[in-house]
Amino acid sequence: MSFEKEMYEVEEKWAEDYFTPDNRERIEFIQKQIPSDCKTILDVGCGNGILTNFLNDQHSGDFTRICGTDRSETSLKMVKGEKVQSDITNLPFADNEFDIVTCLEVIEHLPQKVFAEALKEIERVASKYVIISVPYNENLDFSKIACIKCRTEFNPFYHMHTFSTTRLENLFSSSSLKFVELHKVGNDPVPRMPKIKKWISKKINPDAFPSNCICPMCGYNEMDKLKNKNTTGNNKTSSGGMSKYWPHKSQAKWIAAIFKK
Repeated sequence: MSFEKEMYEVEEKWAEDYFTPDNRERIEFIQKQIPSDCKTILDVGCGNGILTNFLNDQHSGDFTRICGTDRSETSLKMVKGEKVQSDITNLPFADNEFDIVTCLEVIEHLPQKVFAEALKEIERVASKYVIISVPYNENLDFSKIACIKCRTEFNPFYHMHTFSTTRLENLFSSSSLKFVELHKVGNDPVPRMPKIKKWISKKINPDAFPSNCICPMCGYNEMDKLKNKNTTGNNKTSSGGMSKYWPHKSQAKWIAAIFKK
């Protein structure tokens, strides 16, 4: 197993208290965007079932089938109802098997070749609609961290893509899926002058390393810290108490696009 895959088998990363309240708000928002004529739904990269469990608990009467799929065996243990372990580039479902396919905060993690193959699979198994959501205008340079052991720089959440509204709207521009609408979701306080903030942070704490990630090069981690304390997953790296006093601007945290066949 690669170090990157190993990270997604850490049970603490899928625990309910790892996710912040705005993740709940995001899921509730996504549910409201699902067209009423969709009775079967597949959530690709379902993780711990944050969407499918919500639908099973609160909206089961709206669907005849709710299915989640993920490659992580650990995360699927927490998914209620139908669940299938699979790779995003080889979904074990028939063409047009589901009225709607959702893929929430997944494609930003994918290497370029996998990215293209995943989009084709999502399109293939959807018969009516697709909903994709991603972090909005993420600054990948700012979020990089350096491994304490081998000094490799990487995004602590393995994000490999950043998305503007235009990029997401044109995600399926050469396929049978046509863009319908886009929504901005949540609120994200983004630091002003991020390069200066990062430089100061490194001076103050040069060996800062998040407790919730594994170096993809050498496997270094501090998972014991994650297991021994309550840690909320807010997709941010910590810079001590400096963020409390640093000037920020507000922007949407995620963007979600709806596509129709």
